[in-house]
Amino acid sequence: MGVLPVSTITNRGSGASFFAATILRQDGVARIELRHGDTVLDTYRAGGAAPVVSVGSPTGGSYSSGSIPVTWAAADADGDPLRITIAYSADGGATWVPVAFSQGSGTVAVPVSQLAGSSNARFQVTASDGLHRGSATSAAFTVAPSRPSRTLGSLPRAAASQRASRSTWWAGRVTTRDALWPTPGCAGEATATGTSGRGPTGGRS
Repeated sequence: MGVLPVSTITNRGSGASFFAATILRQDGVARIELRHGDTVLDTYRAGGAAPVVSVGSPTGGSYSSGSIPVTWAAADADGDPLRITIAYSADGGATWVPVAFSQGSGTVAVPVSQLAGSSNARFQVTASDGLHRGSATSAAFTVAPSRPSRTLGSLPRAAASQRASRSTWWAGRVTTRDALWPTPGCAGEATATGTSGRGPTGGRS
């Protein structure tokens, strides 16, 4: 079992130190031991059974606003506590993005505003006891594409130049849940008598 570099944090007030390490997952691991030399400081064990997960919702449908309730049941034959990860896929399960976390069985409401539009969307719920994992995937559903929103920010010139030209440069970006529109596509100059665009226009409309 490989261990990636360990990072440490020391509390200057109490002198106590904390550390974190990422352990590469391998099948067949029965326990994890924390050792100092030959002395076992602590041990983590999980039973041999993998968690079993079922997804109750969503069971289909189309969503354009509000939240989507994701309901699941997770069980472990050994009675181990389970940590839950809810992931979203906009491409039928080819790729997944974590959107929520929980424990045991339950329900979370995932805001539609956080999800990319898709006609073949799915949620996947994965349960882990620390050593073993189990997962289940929801039925396909539809998330409507989002409308773009625009954000403008001022990029002022030097003060002397502003006094001479009475103008201010600005730049911005247009974003959706589905993509980031290029910032260079939103650039221009506001003057005392009006506005004038500069630079290339956005690549999408």
